[in-house]
Amino acid sequence: MLRASPWFPCRREAKGLADLRGDLLWRDKAANADDPIQRHRIRRRVISVSLSGKSAPVHRQTDDQSPFSGREVEVGIMSTISCRSFDDIVNFAIKKEESAMDFYRQCAQRAKNPGIKHFFEEMVDEERKHRDMLKDLNPYGLEAFKLEKVEDLKISDYLLDVPFREDLTYQEALTLAMKKEEKSHAFYEAWKGKCLHEKTAKIFEILAQEETKHKRKLETLYDEEILGWD
Repeated sequence: MLRASPWFPCRREAKGLADLRGDLLWRDKAANADDPIQRHRIRRRVISVSLSGKSAPVHRQTDDQSPFSGREVEVGIMSTISCRSFDDIVNFAIKKEESAMDFYRQCAQRAKNPGIKHFFEEMVDEERKHRDMLKDLNPYGLEAFKLEKVEDLKISDYLLDVPFREDLTYQEALTLAMKKEEKSHAFYEAWKGKCLHEKTAKIFEILAQEETKHKRKLETLYDEEILGWD
């Protein structure tokens, strides 16, 4: 549990959403192509993203890169699975949580203040809980999954991103974490609106809710520990 007690440039979240109809068209072409080489080429086209009407290449992640080296989400892969596969969506989200764990773990290692180190270690634990929840998510139990109404204090909406420094203050550390959760929530909300299938849309709704819960915890701390000082 987070208690009252910094931000590396976070890799960019995927900007823009793929043209789903175009993706489905190319996927159908791939399925009907007789030539294996042609199928491979078409599939490579499928895992590109339409950004403002232009096709952008997929930015792939490699295991030997740290979360601070600028690696990006496999946006193209996400565009093709967003409305189809439960496993792909959940696995994508699990990797996203594990990347966040790595991010906060390295923040903790580099922060100079013991209290800030502890804060980021707690953030690692929170992201681990999210990951474990996703691993236990049952595709056949989605309908029974109760979505809660979580009040959004919207404190982070009025704050700016801050660059990481080894001597970050507690206020800056909270701001860093709140903005990161805010972006994750917006990411899942956007994909929820793109899903054509109710069950896969429900997955994104669950993911967005979990990010909102986390953001709410952080905003409550900020309200009590920072704004309460005034």
